[in-house]
Amino acid sequence: AKPGKNPLLREETLRNGTTVGIARNWYESGQLRRVSFYGDKGQSEAVAEFTPDGKLSELRCAVRAQLAPHADDAAWCGHAGAAGKVTLYDSKGQPSGTLTHERGEMRYRELLWGNGKPRSQVTTTAKGRAELTYAQDGVKRREMQWVFQSGGADRDKRTVPVLDREYHENGTLTRERRYTPNERGAELQLEQRWYLNGQPREKIETITVDGSAGQRETRYHDNGQMMSAGDYIRGERGGRIATGAHKSFDANGKLRIERHFDARGRVNREREWDEAGRVTRDEALFEDGSRKVFAQ
Repeated sequence: AKPGKNPLLREETLRNGTTVGIARNWYESGQLRRVSFYGDKGQSEAVAEFTPDGKLSELRCAVRAQLAPHADDAAWCGHAGAAGKVTLYDSKGQPSGTLTHERGEMRYRELLWGNGKPRSQVTTTAKGRAELTYAQDGVKRREMQWVFQSGGADRDKRTVPVLDREYHENGTLTRERRYTPNERGAELQLEQRWYLNGQPREKIETITVDGSAGQRETRYHDNGQMMSAGDYIRGERGGRIATGAHKSFDANGKLRIERHFDARGRVNREREWDEAGRVTRDEALFEDGSRKVFAQ
């Protein structure tokens, strides 16, 4: 500000020390910097922020228009009948994103990198939300999806995950998690990983083993051939107990080792094969450390 000037920078109304109603902030130039509306309990309900040259830089909508006559949130937030779509700008006056609202609810939000490429995209419907994030070169790096669950009243909806994917900087899918919603939120059902050459690396599935909750774990060589496979059940303290037959394979897909586990997760039999498929070892293992070799 020039010497001798004393510009107004903030104006608000307080009730018992709590901000209520409209509050405004200005730049020293006199340009409106921020306008917000606070409810009776001091909660911020609607906000519009502006760049030094008066362009919209941020917007948060309420269930009804609250910011007039200082900001047109009736149109921007979709309270005027049609969906409201606005462009956001950074401090340099360059577009930084777009927002779309319907009756105060955000339906789409896109944020941009400084080079104009998408940084993130969030789409919201009545059923759930999806989000994509990108690197500065435009390569998709992550994809997430959620569904809404009611907590008893419509306004108490909670968000639970159903899908989470990660991508390498070259665009290759490297990890995926899939969830099944339930009354407690969501349970992980499937997790997969891939090598950068596109071949599967690991797969962990939620299964039922003899009536108990468990997992099936499968790993792969980078040529796509299975490396190992085995089932586990959940232990009493959250751990895993191996069960059934666990098998290991070579890079050509030939079975090389097989281990059998008892109900307590201890190996009670082992077998090995050579490259020609001949059994080279077949032993029973006992809990006292002794072994029994089967005839070959």
